[in-house]
Formats: sequence, C-alpha cells, structure tokens
Amino acid sequence: MAALAQQISQWFDGTGIEVVISTRHLHDLSTLGYSLNSGICRYDIPAIRLQNGERSVNIVPQQLLDGVEKGIVTLSLEAPDGAGSREVFYLSLAPEEGWMIRKAHQPPETRLILTEDRFFMAVDSLA
Repeated sequence: MAALAQQISQWFDGTGIEVVISTRHLHDLSTLGYSLNSGICRYDIPAIRLQNGERSVNIVPQQLLDGVEKGIVTLSLEAPDGAGSREVFYLSLAPEEGWMIRKAHQPPETRLILTEDRFFMAVDSLA
C-alpha cells in the first residue's frame, strides 16, 4: 500500500490535485485464522485521499483476504452534486506485482492490471 501511495503521489505531482496520505488503524477480521496472539489482525496501513476542490477520491484499505483477492482496497469517488455522485472500485494485489482494479459490482474474475491509464479513467470525474 505504501508503494501504491508513492506511485499515486508521483502521478499527481504538479497537477494541482492535493494528495493526502494518512495512516489508518485497520482491524482486519479476515486474518483471524492466522493467529490472534500475534496481533496480525490489527495493523497500521496508509490510506490516500485525492482532493480537487469539492471533489475527492478516497483509497482506503479494507482487508487482507477475501476469497481469490488479497489486499482489498476501496477506491471511491465523491462529488458534491447529489445523486449518482459516488462511484466505487476495488483494488487488490496482483498475483505477480502491482495492483488489479475492478468496478465494485463486478466479480473478482473481471479484474484488470492497474495501469496509469486505467487509474486515471477511474478517477476521471475528479478533474
């Protein structure tokens, strides 16, 4: 997640869109099977907010495991103009390297490799 935050910061460098990276304290119940004693179900992880005026994108970690997906993160777009102003995508770790992206209503099998172009298509309404 830290590498994703760094990549996104680089993509928006010099654009006028504010990139805010914060730390989220995640209580992840998807890891309960590993070990309650090791504390693995609670950890600190970066969260990202992109701000352009009243429009924003939040990229927030959700859980480590969910079926075939690992490292589940929501990407939600918020606009102040009422109905239909919220769009949600899911990001997850790619099998080899990087991230995958899909719309929230799509099954995990439809995930695509997250490229700079796909990322900017997802956050297009931020502009």
